[in-house]
Amino acid sequence: MLKRVTPFSTRLTAFATGIASAIVLFSATSTPANADDGSDFVVKYDQVRLLRLEEKAADVIVGNPSIADVTIQNGKLLAITGKTFGTTNLIILDRAGRVVLDRQLVVSSNDQKIVNLTRGGVSRTYNCAPKCQPTLKIGDDTEYYGQIAKSSQDKVSFSAGLSQSSGGGE
Repeated sequence: MLKRVTPFSTRLTAFATGIASAIVLFSATSTPANADDGSDFVVKYDQVRLLRLEEKAADVIVGNPSIADVTIQNGKLLAITGKTFGTTNLIILDRAGRVVLDRQLVVSSNDQKIVNLTRGGVSRTYNCAPKCQPTLKIGDDTEYYGQIAKSSQDKVSFSAGLSQSSGGGE
């Protein structure tokens, strides 16, 4: 049986093409979305996505602020954080009050590394990336949810106190 030998330059070219394709794919997925898409803008729960606008934004209106938080990073870049599951709308106005963007905003679950443990009708959620840690998810046992929420709030308050005492506050 004959074995076909591929020249080194052909293998090197194929390798370089593969690397270039991976770089293009990565850069396409890591850039901010454009505002003129027209489709629903989907953000994962407890995640942030960037949205680039064609025109400068002056005012942000979120239909239900408990679902998502939106901040203007510079005049044309928005940071959108998914706070809880649901659908709402997002309206962006320019300085003259004209609508720059009017789009549906959907916050969905990020179930890639989430484990839901249900025992005796009691549900608890863990984020397992890489070690399983308790996390908050709507629908969890009320007592469990309250304990995790309090612990999380205590951590945020502690961190805020440290940043203010070290000169990071007002």
